[in-house]
Amino acid sequence: MTTNTQQLAALLEQADAALMSAECHQWLSQARKDINTARNALTKAIRELSLQTAVAEALKIENKELRGAAAHWESEARFLQTQLDSARTERDRNKRTICDMALDIVAVGEALGVPPAEQVGGTAEFVDLIQALSKDKARLDRLDQLNAALNAKYGTTYRWQVIVNHNVNRLMLGHLKFDLNDQDCNGLPSCRDALDTIMPAESPAQGNAA
Repeated sequence: MTTNTQQLAALLEQADAALMSAECHQWLSQARKDINTARNALTKAIRELSLQTAVAEALKIENKELRGAAAHWESEARFLQTQLDSARTERDRNKRTICDMALDIVAVGEALGVPPAEQVGGTAEFVDLIQALSKDKARLDRLDQLNAALNAKYGTTYRWQVIVNHNVNRLMLGHLKFDLNDQDCNGLPSCRDALDTIMPAESPAQGNAA
């Protein structure tokens, strides 16, 4: 091989070495870039994973709290439902009681001579009638008390009689036909019984209407 050929071969070897060196350098540079890119991506992924983990923990805690709150409100709802059921039962019982009381009031009014159609509601309208009846009862009781005291004191048996004729209307002890033993009259033991003999057969309300 001549000198020129040897020199040319050496130059070619140097050129190949230079090319290989440039390619290696380029490959290494690209490799470094890829490694940096991968490192950055990994760092980002780690950060995102850490964030997701924190969010998951927060969600877990929140879910636990929500479950506790749900259990609490379910308990409250059951309690309120029980209270509502009790209130409804009490309301129904009160309605029945009010209806029964209303029927009783109507019955009292009828007993006092006030027809249902003329009752305006409540018991206030019956107060005057009840007071009047109470006074009449006290008067009649007093008459029977006085007669009982008289008979007890003197050993007599005076009884009540109502005298009703064209001349006189009278409630008295004894009888119009007196004899020497006038204490043995043919009357009735109570002034009420005596008054009943002149009462009409109808009820007081019907009698008043007649």
